[in-house]
Amino acid sequence: MTTRSNLLQLLPETPVPLWQLTCVGVGAGVLFVSLAVAVAGHGPGSIDQSIHAWAGAHRGEASSALARGIARTGSSRATLPVLVLVGAVAPVVKRSAPLRLASGLLLAGVTGLGIAVGIAINASIARGRPDLEDWVGVAGGSAFPSGHTTSATLFAAACAWALAPRARSRAARIALVAATCGFALAVGVSRVWVGVHWPSDVLGGWLYAIAWTALAVAGVGWLRRVTTDGGPVNGATAALRNGTLGGDEA
Repeated sequence: MTTRSNLLQLLPETPVPLWQLTCVGVGAGVLFVSLAVAVAGHGPGSIDQSIHAWAGAHRGEASSALARGIARTGSSRATLPVLVLVGAVAPVVKRSAPLRLASGLLLAGVTGLGIAVGIAINASIARGRPDLEDWVGVAGGSAFPSGHTTSATLFAAACAWALAPRARSRAARIALVAATCGFALAVGVSRVWVGVHWPSDVLGGWLYAIAWTALAVAGVGWLRRVTTDGGPVNGATAALRNGTLGGDEA
């Protein structure tokens, strides 16, 4: 119990009420499952085909190169190392360097687990991609949900979770939401633009990542409440909350 409580304190604080996060997570999860059932074993619908055809007809060399560059920033090889750094520098309280590193690794671990589960879902649904002749980018594996979109959205949501305590003004909160949402949207759109995903694959990646992050953050919040409000906070947990365990280095 003590170890679990201490680890929970290394993760970011819950930025919004737990019931709201739970509702968002469940709602996004229901939508994701509904979409997965709709696409599993079926070809692309008319909306998928229309948007795919429109993107293919309007992209050029410059826009395709830009989309490929954006997509590369959304891969897990790019996002997870950055997330370790974000999780390490984000805590507002003073913490020693080892504890900051642990915070970053835990944050990346929650995100990495979400990516791994997404990959397993992708393999189990095994949806086909658009025709290879339509591609102007690189891709591998099955189509639904989009792996790059999932990774980028999980990364963006985790950054918002970690950095929310530092966004104390209204302008800072707006900037944080705009930056994180903009990144997730850009990566998702880039995968459709280069022709390697159907739009519903990208929508699935967004929904899955929102559901995973909302439920994970809510779960951390509920567990933190049980392990601390349910009884006296042990000395190590209190020290982690106050940033005094392991030294006072910023």
